Amino acid sequence: MTPTVLGAPLPTGRDGKLLAIGIAVVALGVVWLVLIGPLIGWYGDREQALEQRIEYAGRMAAIAAQYPAARAAARAAQEQAAPTDMILSGDSDPIAGAALESLIDGLTHDANATLISTEALPATQDGGFRRIGLHVTARASWARLIALLAAIERAEPRMSISNLQIQAGPLGGPEQLLDMSLSVTAFRAGTAPPPSAADTDSAAGPAP
Repeated sequence: MTPTVLGAPLPTGRDGKLLAIGIAVVALGVVWLVLIGPLIGWYGDREQALEQRIEYAGRMAAIAAQYPAARAAARAAQEQAAPTDMILSGDSDPIAGAALESLIDGLTHDANATLISTEALPATQDGGFRRIGLHVTARASWARLIALLAAIERAEPRMSISNLQIQAGPLGGPEQLLDMSLSVTAFRAGTAPPPSAADTDSAAGPAP
């Protein structure tokens, strides 16, 4: 019996074999397009994504390895350098202290306050800078003292205020005068000078 499809007879012999081969090729093409092709593409995309992740992880590892050295270099640069208008001038603690005292004297005068006294505080090392301190006592009305504090906080070189105390002073006409004491600190670049020979001999004590 001759095979049929939808009532039409199928070719036999050589033509039938060629038709069967053609149908098989078309079936394989459909399978490739529907299943194998997308599957290969999916594996290719996965492999590319994995390579990108490996490359990204390598870059992050290199950056992480450089971070400690970069952080230390940035800290050292910050300690060794500062804008010149932010720190006191002077190559020694006494010169920087005199500059700080002159600055406070000018700010006090501009605020119409009276500078009662100033006392130099011991200088200390803070990283690549010297901390220069001054204990200040001033007298004025409440409004003028507030103006003086605001001027100190805005001034350049930058200064910090601590140990602030205010108490009633003598009467000053219609306004009550107040006495204000505070410690003012600023910085200069540099380190402490090495001890002199006289200081070394004094610390060692008298020879036996």
